[in-house]
Amino acid sequence: MTFAASLGWSLLRALIVTLLAWPCCHWIMAWIDRDESPRRAWRITAIVVPFLYPELLIGYAYGWLVAGFPARAECACSLLMWLRIIPVGVVALWLTPASSVTASAFHCRKLSLRTWSDRRDWLRLWLLGPVARVLPSGILMLLVTFQQFELAALLKAVSWTDWLFVQQVGGLTLEESLKVMWVPVAGQVGLLLIALACARTCRRDIGDSKLERQIPSRDFVAVGLVVLSWFVFVIVPTFGLCAGLPAGIAQLLTQQLRLAGLARELIGGLSISTIAALIAYTACGVAIRARAFRETPVGVVLTGLLI
Repeated sequence: MTFAASLGWSLLRALIVTLLAWPCCHWIMAWIDRDESPRRAWRITAIVVPFLYPELLIGYAYGWLVAGFPARAECACSLLMWLRIIPVGVVALWLTPASSVTASAFHCRKLSLRTWSDRRDWLRLWLLGPVARVLPSGILMLLVTFQQFELAALLKAVSWTDWLFVQQVGGLTLEESLKVMWVPVAGQVGLLLIALACARTCRRDIGDSKLERQIPSRDFVAVGLVVLSWFVFVIVPTFGLCAGLPAGIAQLLTQQLRLAGLARELIGGLSISTIAALIAYTACGVAIRARAFRETPVGVVLTGLLI
């Protein structure tokens, strides 16, 4: 498969998965909003934890089920991506404040439509109100799915990031890689700029985000999705890991060279992740304290950048 074909399929899959995950994010967000007790923090934690579970373990847990079946691998990868990006949309919606156009103002303007000029004005309010309120979270979900690498590679599904990795292993030079990378990278940067522009139209001192989320009750769906996420991303991979862990440790202890190599890899990985976490934490603190971002939900865009 060519790079253009893998890029196009990755984009199409990301669009479909994001659109299918979008209603679920609203239902879960409404489920969170309806709880004002201290349990609300536990609900948010329960939603986020499955997303933070290592993709490597998830891929190994389900990779053997789709090995040798490309169509089955694509379906499994799409389903896992769909379930995995829901927490991204929920957190993004949670971080984004209310729109500068309140729901009541938007409804009143809709009732007063008379001329084409009124309709253009209503369209402008619609873009500055409901669209600007939800577009940043949708863009972040799209980007997380589009740039997926590890899960797609382990399941042997098509992905432009995996295609690029395989070609580099096969001898593709850095200069040639950069030539083909600039298109998806430029597109992702452009989408992040759009998300930032939309987020800056929202104000924390106008309206209430809960009033603008007029969503029907779907608590049973929200709870079911959270339980399903834990089962698929946490329980099943952990059970598979624990089942083979004793034999693996026993075998590893008899191979001193491999054990030493594993220790070096763990130390290196922990060092890099700690440094990256400190840099990200510092960058978030600086951005939040910056005067230009005090009234904007910069956390939404930073979430996409850090993911």
